[in-house]
Amino acid sequence: PLSAAVYLPIVYSYATAGQKASDTDVQKEQRQLSSAALQLPPGNQNSILKALRSLDTFVKKLAPAGGCDLALGFYWELFDDATPAAYMYPINVLRNYASLMVKTDLVAMIDVDLTLNTGFVERLIRSPQRLPLMQADILLNRSMLVLPPFETRPCLARNDGG
Repeated sequence: PLSAAVYLPIVYSYATAGQKASDTDVQKEQRQLSSAALQLPPGNQNSILKALRSLDTFVKKLAPAGGCDLALGFYWELFDDATPAAYMYPINVLRNYASLMVKTDLVAMIDVDLTLNTGFVERLIRSPQRLPLMQADILLNRSMLVLPPFETRPCLARNDGG
C-alpha cells in the first residue's frame, strides 16, 4: 500500500471575486479577518476541481494496472500574494500527512530525492527469513533501516560518472 499527499497553492483571485485590485491595506485586513466565512471565487474553485479531476484520473489509471492500494490526500492552501505561493512548499508537512494515512507497521519514506540502488529489493529479500527478521527487529527494538540517498557504482570509471 502507498500513501501520498498532493499540495496545491492557490492565490486568491480578487478579480473574479469582485474585489478591487486597488484595495487599501485596511480593506485587505478586514477581508483576512473575515476569512472564516470566505467563499472561493469561481477561478479558484475551478483550480481545485481541475486538480481533483486530474488526481481522480491518475488513481483510476493505477487501479487496473495492478490494484495499487493508494491512500491519497489532497491539500490546498490559500495565499493572498503570489510570491509566497511560489516559494513556500511544505514538504515536511506533506510527509507528515502522508504518514498519517499509513495502514502498515512499517513505513518507507521514499521521495524524489531518493534513488534506490539497482538490485536493492532483491538483496533485501534474497533469503526468505531475512525480511521477517528485519521487520521483527525494527518493531521490537523500535529501530530503523536507514537507506542511503544514492549509491555510486564502483565499476564506473571517473570520466564515465558524468
